[in-house]
Amino acid sequence: MKTECRLGSLCKYDSFVPNEINLKAKLIVIAQNPGQTEVQLGKPLVGKSGIAWEEAINSIGLKREDFSIYNAILCKGKFNDPIQEDIRAYSCFTYLRKALLENDNNIIWCMGKLPALFFRYGGQIINQDIVINTTEATTGRAFKVLVTPHPSYLLRNNIIDKLRDYVRRYQSLFW
Repeated sequence: MKTECRLGSLCKYDSFVPNEINLKAKLIVIAQNPGQTEVQLGKPLVGKSGIAWEEAINSIGLKREDFSIYNAILCKGKFNDPIQEDIRAYSCFTYLRKALLENDNNIIWCMGKLPALFFRYGGQIINQDIVINTTEATTGRAFKVLVTPHPSYLLRNNIIDKLRDYVRRYQSLFW
């Protein structure tokens, strides 16, 4: 995987965190990018945000194993330049597109603005909680996409209870 990255030296390969793919999963969740805990453990969504997410899905009877877990960006970047971040995201979206097409599930939960950039609705970037029916541009494959704020945003703003509200509000999508 490292040798295929279009960014070469811009990527910090030692921070690469692979997706957690379960081809039998009912649902796909796409987080933004790995944090320090994810890098240390080599798994997506295991830091504070992941713990909050698991508590929320557990509240409606779902488990981590019910999902395939992807990151929109596969490694923790070593730069803080927004333009470079956009380039990195575009490069990783190539891998995300391939991974999504290998999974039969069409229900996707995007947590945060960055994963939502992958799906566009009417040319608009989606940055609030919303459910859309959309089509992946290059393949024509249809997806039902739930977009919510990322748990890290909710944690930072002391509104993490909203995550459980989103899960309950959209639980009919999950079954």
